[in-house]
Amino acid sequence: MVITRVRPDQPDEGTPVIPAPAAAPAGGGGAAAGRDATRPRVELLSPGSQSLGRLRTRGLSFRIRVSEPVTLTVTLRGRLTSGRSLKKLGKASARGKLRRLAQGSTRVERAGEVTVRLRPSSALRLLLRRERVLPALLQVKAVDAARNETTRTKQLKFK
Repeated sequence: MVITRVRPDQPDEGTPVIPAPAAAPAGGGGAAAGRDATRPRVELLSPGSQSLGRLRTRGLSFRIRVSEPVTLTVTLRGRLTSGRSLKKLGKASARGKLRRLAQGSTRVERAGEVTVRLRPSSALRLLLRRERVLPALLQVKAVDAARNETTRTKQLKFK
């Protein structure tokens, strides 16, 4: 392709200008070669069955392994028995909608294992007293420095 630049002070039709070819980045991977596009790997190491009594009292620690420095957001969500079902039916058969029980965030400086402790608020700990079994989800979101995201979810059962 030839581009001509016309100057107002010159009588001719223009001087042909050929642009220099674009410099290829080192490594030759195209335009996005310099950007980190690899999502961080996250493994949830804690068992799927947990103690409900420990959740109510001290909170629970969850072990997580990451492949690179990330910011972790760990959320515990569960379905509590609805108070209405207890009164009407006389048993805990119905579950309410999914609600956040506890959440925590931490910065992980290097790859490896990290332990995150989650403890519900005092109001939720009061509600947890009436539960015998609690199905829950542990959701871990990891975001690295290049803003690549990974989310892992694990089903838990509190007894």
